[in-house]
Amino acid sequence: MKVYAIYPEDLSEEDWNYISNEEVKCGGCNWDTTKLYVIANSKEEAVKLVKEGNAGLCAECFMELVIEEGYELEIKDDY
Repeated sequence: MKVYAIYPEDLSEEDWNYISNEEVKCGGCNWDTTKLYVIANSKEEAVKLVKEGNAGLCAECFMELVIEEGYELEIKDDY
């Protein structure tokens, strides 16, 4: 799984967390932000999860999730 950034242009005006072409709403704290972070298998899956309201956190909430769940980050050398 990977971390994906979801931007307003990935969503539509009908989506619950879409605010404008510059902002979306965090699924954790409900604050306005410029992007949401999602752990998923693909960008398409990440967008689907956000649209369904099952994922999509601002940077602050995402990092709280990483720490609380004890996730470990792996840096890959093969970009």
